[in-house]
Amino acid sequence: MTRNSSMIIDLPASFPQSDYTPFGYLDNPHHSAVLNPSGILRTVPPLGMGFWARALPWPYGIGTERRLSYLSFLHLSVGIDGQVFHSLEDFAWRGIDLVSRYHTKHLLSYDWSFEGLQISAKYSLVSEHALFCSLEITNTSPQQKACVVHATNIYGFPARRYWGCDGISTIYKPFEDAAFAKVWAYGDIFALGANRASSAHKATASDEEWTQWITTGDLGSNEGALVRFSPGVFHNGFSAGLTPVHEEQLEDHVNMVMSYEVNIAPGRTEVLRLCLSRGVNEVNASATLRHALSEGPLRAAEQLSADEDFYRRAPRLEEDWPEDWKHGWIYDLETIRMTIRPPVGIFRHPWDGMQVHTPRSVLGEMSLDTLCLSYADIDLAKKVIFGTFADAPMPNVPCTREDGSMNMISENASECGTAPNWGFGFLVIQSILARDGDLVWLRDLYPYLERFLQWWMENRADDHGWFHADCSWESGQDGSQRFRLSGDTPGASTVDVRTVDIEASMAHAFRAMAEFALRLEREADVRRWNELAEDRARRVRSMYVDGWYRDFDASTGDPILIRITSTL
Repeated sequence: MTRNSSMIIDLPASFPQSDYTPFGYLDNPHHSAVLNPSGILRTVPPLGMGFWARALPWPYGIGTERRLSYLSFLHLSVGIDGQVFHSLEDFAWRGIDLVSRYHTKHLLSYDWSFEGLQISAKYSLVSEHALFCSLEITNTSPQQKACVVHATNIYGFPARRYWGCDGISTIYKPFEDAAFAKVWAYGDIFALGANRASSAHKATASDEEWTQWITTGDLGSNEGALVRFSPGVFHNGFSAGLTPVHEEQLEDHVNMVMSYEVNIAPGRTEVLRLCLSRGVNEVNASATLRHALSEGPLRAAEQLSADEDFYRRAPRLEEDWPEDWKHGWIYDLETIRMTIRPPVGIFRHPWDGMQVHTPRSVLGEMSLDTLCLSYADIDLAKKVIFGTFADAPMPNVPCTREDGSMNMISENASECGTAPNWGFGFLVIQSILARDGDLVWLRDLYPYLERFLQWWMENRADDHGWFHADCSWESGQDGSQRFRLSGDTPGASTVDVRTVDIEASMAHAFRAMAEFALRLEREADVRRWNELAEDRARRVRSMYVDGWYRDFDASTGDPILIRITSTL
């Protein structure tokens, strides 16, 4: 096979090649919950990817919503010798398996074959505002093949009306051979273009008309579309005040199409570079578009180099493991990689955001994530652990956003973090130290660990020295019966419940600190931590009642016995 002058994106050999599910996310490292809710990049069936800049309907999904909220997708449709692939059904009825042969936080591909053509649409994020797609078509047949690629920007679906959010206008600029979609009177602007001349350009607010264009291979053009949003209410409560229009003119999105003809000779590979860029004005969006089309392959190569390094070290499942297990292993690794966020705001080190939609720092989840991460990238895991303690605004490492705002304030007005039993952070540190032996890292981390445990002894122990959680959130067991809460009150006070798991985790933490102090040749600290550990172990043993370890009622000194009646 030979290539054309366009640059094909070569994939790392270390990534486990397989047929993954064609669904997922691309990492937007610029997105954060408070300082820059940039939005996330998520797949759009069957061949698309797009900016999700409005709330998603699940826990923590609110963090994806910008003040200017919308969805903006790059949707691909491909016609091959008159046969069209536009919807999932177009693949299903032909019996074609649509898969993703590369599936990391940096690049996600859609891959399939049809009548001698091998097609791969490789998506990556060139910059915060540029979604890049390298559409690579290889002809393995003895005949020349004719393809028509329709790239559509589906833009709109505002979650809430704001002042100036009246509709969307589109315009095509011949000099740039690019189309622009703009919210009027004010909103984000999107530009759509490619690295070769287009054959047609048009726009419509009608999904039926759009589908007809694609399925018939229509290469006509129009002057664009103007979409008036349905009458609504601004966030400040005033009427939107739209000019009266006919009901059929009221829509909430536009389909802006750029069409490209691609002919592939036998034994050749043709590459169509596409970009959907975002800007605050046309000049800005256009410049971002041009830069992405030029630098997209180079930027993707840099990102894939990081993938190469990661998977050269990462463990993997091989041989006779079920394919679903092998794939799940990769999905889990990539989820963890994506939740590790770059330094921003109060975080001077890489930090664990718990999930990508609404990132926040939580000690418990960070412990779980870094334990897994350490088997693939132990140096990064150590940086995240150190930064979580060092960058925390208080010694107890409260649940925190990147701007320093608190994410877990109890009804007692306490700014809470996670108890040491949540994720067993000290056990994670022991595991990494046993495998890595980095005493420089341990020496730097040690005073923060000491400060954390001292805070718990001073702020979460009663007059008799027994530990408790300030609220059920802090324990990691939201609203559990063990705290005898009524109704949906996970933030209510639980200071009267002596918690056996926190006692046990503190006993372990003290014992771990004795080990750390011994490694660091801090003899006095070794004795002190061992004494504290033995006292905690004695307390835990005393909480064994009626064949089980029990929490205790601090007001009476009695064990809390929870009887669970089976409903079977």
